Amino acid sequence: MRSIFSNKLESFANIYSRDIELVCMAHPQSSYLDTLGKKILNTRKDLELQWIQSLNDLRVVDELLPASIDSEAKKMLTDQIKESCGMLHETLDCKYVGVRLLTLNKPMCPRFHVDQIPCRLLITLSGGGTEWIANEDVDWKLFDDRTNLDAPLKEKKKVKQFKAGEWSLLKGGTWQSQFNGVVHRSPNINEERLMLSLDPIFDEDQFKMYV
Repeated sequence: MRSIFSNKLESFANIYSRDIELVCMAHPQSSYLDTLGKKILNTRKDLELQWIQSLNDLRVVDELLPASIDSEAKKMLTDQIKESCGMLHETLDCKYVGVRLLTLNKPMCPRFHVDQIPCRLLITLSGGGTEWIANEDVDWKLFDDRTNLDAPLKEKKKVKQFKAGEWSLLKGGTWQSQFNGVVHRSPNINEERLMLSLDPIFDEDQFKMYV
């Protein structure tokens, strides 16, 4: 399996290739996003929001965000959600997206795992990015050992990490046969993070995750 790193939105179409496990795009406004992300974290207002986003109605974002977030940061979040939802619709032909917006000060998923969904778009707006292991570098015996909390790596292989501001579209465990999905976790550090997670919704079971 291969991974693609690019600076072009159209690169996400490569997710359909059976030998591609993820596509990551360096967003052109990543430094701006990080600055505004820090501004949101500095409000000391914990965010733990989850909703189903229609592609043609983004008013819900303004309604959900607390008043302590200033207008510039709100616009940044709205623009990110609008742009990323549009990419998922264009690439995957989904009409709805399940959105999670979280502030974190400890690892959300400290154990390496695979999401049992078709795919997920991860965007760390501020703080340490998601850690992941290339499929060919995973020691699957260690991965399947539920008592193991260390990185399930083959000898001399290393954990990789996405950068803040990057858009990372990861295949999950139900995307295709004979591929387990991308092995990943939250960074194993106690650091404040602002995280945006987006799941294209294809069926009723996915709807139930968000309602």
